[in-house]
Amino acid sequence: MCAPCRDAQHEIYAIVRNAMEIIESCGLERELRCEAVRKLRADGASDADVIAAFEDGWLVTDAAWARCFGDTAKLASKVKADEEGRVVEVDLSFCKGMKELPASVGRLQALQKLNLNGCRGLKSLPASVGGLQALTKLDLNGCSGLTSLPAELGGLQALEMLNLGNCSGLTSLPAELGRLQGLKQLKELNLSGCRGLTSLPAELGGLQELKMLDLSYCSGLTSLPAELGGLQALEMLNLGNCTGLTSLPAELGRLQALKVLGLGECSSLTSLPAELGGLQALEKLNLTLCPVTSLPAELGGLQALEWLSLERCSFLTSLPAELGGLQALETLSLNRCAGLTSLPAELGRLQALKELNLFNCLCLTSLPDLSGLEKLNKVQCLPDKLTPWEEGGRKAFALG
Repeated sequence: MCAPCRDAQHEIYAIVRNAMEIIESCGLERELRCEAVRKLRADGASDADVIAAFEDGWLVTDAAWARCFGDTAKLASKVKADEEGRVVEVDLSFCKGMKELPASVGRLQALQKLNLNGCRGLKSLPASVGGLQALTKLDLNGCSGLTSLPAELGGLQALEMLNLGNCSGLTSLPAELGRLQGLKQLKELNLSGCRGLTSLPAELGGLQELKMLDLSYCSGLTSLPAELGGLQALEMLNLGNCTGLTSLPAELGRLQALKVLGLGECSSLTSLPAELGGLQALEKLNLTLCPVTSLPAELGGLQALEWLSLERCSFLTSLPAELGGLQALETLSLNRCAGLTSLPAELGRLQALKELNLFNCLCLTSLPDLSGLEKLNKVQCLPDKLTPWEEGGRKAFALG
């Protein structure tokens, strides 16, 4: 390039920079960008076309990204632009041949949603993912080839949902995920089906905005960190089919916002901590197929509990009288509780009870007086030998 041409180019760059500074100082940049996008849309431009006209336009022609999408022709349906022409969503779901995500993903500073669901060939994530400060949703469900996560994920300060479901190759989580200065906005964490996890970092207890934690089918977990009791915003905790769990930390009783606790098919869980009776917001408790031999009397203090399943808890031989204090209880399911021979008379105090399920409770020989429970519509699957109890107005009854 000749000297006059270089001088002219420098002058043009200077003019453009000055113009941009003036636009920014007047607060007009967003309006001008939005107007440009509206014009492109009106002319029939796709999201990819819009993106190509702005700073994220490199994505459209980048060879590494083309390999992720299969070819550039597929790009138009896999990316979304916002009203200012920036990339806000990338969908790479079920790109089974993709082994790595380009490190340049960290350049997408407006990216809000990254979908990698079903990318079974993905072996790792680049550390640059941690620089996506606008990211609110990261979906890695079914990425069974992942064996670890970069610590930098803990820097995603806008992240609200992290889906790691069925990442069966993961053997650990970075402690950085739970540090207070990191995932400040995280509300949902799905680890369902992460069978390779044998422990959780104590730092997860620092996720102060977390509302949903799904650990179902994490069969490698044998215990939970006590620090989970610090999740003061948690509303749903699913531990269903955590077949390796042998106990629960007493600190779970501090989860004052918890509404749903799933413990179904925790086949090694033989007892419950009495502290669970302190869960004053709990509405639903599932203990289906848990080999517990008794229930703590403190469960009678669950004043918000509406639904309790003890189905197939075949090692239970009795229920605590204190369950009569569950004044909000609407459904009590005792299906296939083969060890129960009687029910406590205090169940007659359950004034909100609408449904009582007794299917295959074949060892029951007596039933208490439930005649005063006006909301109890029907006792489901009452054993034939106890039909006189129903016919007699649900007064106390015992086989002769």
